[in-house]
Amino acid sequence: MSASNSYEVIEPPSDLRSKVKVLTGRQAAEFDPVARAEQALTRMSVSFPLWMNEEVETLSSTHKEAKAAGFKGEATENFYRSAHNLRGQAATMGFPVVGNTAGLVCELIEARGEEELPAALIASIIQAVRAMVREDAKGLSNEMAAALFSELRGLTASEVARLEAAQE
Repeated sequence: MSASNSYEVIEPPSDLRSKVKVLTGRQAAEFDPVARAEQALTRMSVSFPLWMNEEVETLSSTHKEAKAAGFKGEATENFYRSAHNLRGQAATMGFPVVGNTAGLVCELIEARGEEELPAALIASIIQAVRAMVREDAKGLSNEMAAALFSELRGLTASEVARLEAAQE
């Protein structure tokens, strides 16, 4: 083995096995990790609307910072990350339509290349996300959320096509 392929084994400071409860016999047979996780989610679900409001505030503040920076640099990366986090977390918190709507921001940022982002469309998406959370719109069964998402998805698709064509 050459020096460039050598490696060092790092021993952890503690053995994690000492932190785990070993189940035996009947305990092991009755243990259902999925059921326990679902119970934990149910207990935490009372906090989901509060957490969604916090995520929307983060999205809104990072949007303002990105807009002030001309949708360039670290501010836009933070804005993208906020939208991406909301897209991923919203369904778990019972707001899938909010996640899908926040995902439209990600699509626009990913497609833009060196092109300018459509500031008015992005502002509309942020306002829609805020309205959906405020109105407790959890899915497309909510007529307002369905109409907003449908319209914004169409506008985003058109804009993404324009942005991608501009890069060819």
